[in-house]
Amino acid sequence: MRRNYSSIGWLLAAIILGSLAGIYYGERVAVIKSLGDLFLNFLFTAVIPMVFFAVADAVARLHTARIVTALLAVFACTVSIATIVTIVIISIFPVTHQIPHLAAMATPVAETPGEQLVHLLTVEEFYELLSRRNMLAMLGFSILLGIAARKAGESGTAFRAFLHSANEVMKQLLAYIMKLAPLGLGAYFAYQSGIAGPESLEATPMHYSPGIWSPLATTFYSFPATHSLPVAGMR
Repeated sequence: MRRNYSSIGWLLAAIILGSLAGIYYGERVAVIKSLGDLFLNFLFTAVIPMVFFAVADAVARLHTARIVTALLAVFACTVSIATIVTIVIISIFPVTHQIPHLAAMATPVAETPGEQLVHLLTVEEFYELLSRRNMLAMLGFSILLGIAARKAGESGTAFRAFLHSANEVMKQLLAYIMKLAPLGLGAYFAYQSGIAGPESLEATPMHYSPGIWSPLATTFYSFPATHSLPVAGMR
């Protein structure tokens, strides 16, 4: 556990030092932008299959139907809470009203509540599950896949072994990528504070949060998967 806190400490130090370097050196930090982009591209690419295999493997290895039911109930509750919180936050901090290029992208589309629910929970093609923009649909699909693999019984033994093996491989891959986290996040925040930051600060800090908090949250939430923290149902 001490090692986990040490790793997070290195990340925070890299973010602070990168931000200070960006403020001090200004546009000269553009030369290290590619380091941040390299890390983030690796991270975003690996997170999707890692979450998919982790969730499917965990569900497939559950032993009782009661746990599966509880898992689905928790999933539904957390999705509902996240939706409500997002609606409240967006109503308080209207991002698209403050940043011109986001406002241009936010073209209103007339959809019924049913159509919005369909687009939120499902996608039309399998490959669309591989996009981080469809994380909720991917989570739902991976849970259903895990339930199907569990219900297949002896016939699904090889497939369950594949899910578990793939999960272990993806965790190891993410562990390698996270070794680049201090350097990558330091370079990313240096660029944000030195070049992109001043432009974004025309709005409030909350309004440019998509560019800051998405990489930051993904990085920090990747640590439990790379340091062997126990996951419910997997042991």
